[in-house]
Amino acid sequence: MKKISIIFVCGLCAMLLLSACKQTAQEPVVEEPAATQSAQSEVPDQEEIAAAGDYVTLCGEIREILEDQVVRVVGEGYEYNDIACKTDANTPIVNCKGEKTPWSDLKVGDNVCVYVSAQMTRSIPPQATALCIITDLPEDGMGIPTYLEAGEVKTTDDAAEITSSKGDMIVTLTKDLGIESFSGDTASLEDLRVGSKMLAWYDTVMLSYPGQAAATRVMLLD
Repeated sequence: MKKISIIFVCGLCAMLLLSACKQTAQEPVVEEPAATQSAQSEVPDQEEIAAAGDYVTLCGEIREILEDQVVRVVGEGYEYNDIACKTDANTPIVNCKGEKTPWSDLKVGDNVCVYVSAQMTRSIPPQATALCIITDLPEDGMGIPTYLEAGEVKTTDDAAEITSSKGDMIVTLTKDLGIESFSGDTASLEDLRVGSKMLAWYDTVMLSYPGQAAATRVMLLD
């Protein structure tokens, strides 16, 4: 009788184990597609973008000109190497000489520097509002103006010191320099204020942090 009980218990355990294995085999394992995993890893985190400053820089090649005046620029070695830049009729587009470039002159294959808002869409590539586009970049990289947004402005009787909103650059402007305006209006040191957007040309930058330079030319964009 004892042997029969042991055999019965062993058989029951075997049946339960077989049933569990069969149920597990019937449940499909759903794996996330590789494309989805890649897309999620490439979506920029908004808090990280905002922490980097109010704008993002990318110099590279125009790869596509899309609908609604969107220009896709692809570069290398930047925080974001592929950005769809949304432009409109008010977007400042200039060459390295400070001359206005018509939007219609932008072509696929052109080398440009774009400065875009740090607020980007969660798409691939991310889309952001273009703050300024610089065209006709020289091969040696010399003479390209730098886009700045003033985070701090200190003025004296004969000069102004602009600290960028990123805190990575200090540009000094002398009173006799003369301030240009993208709109064509007259401008002066008194027009400089926190939040002012501008292009600055300079010959050398001190190897310090923040970098320091004396402007040879300045153009207000707003």
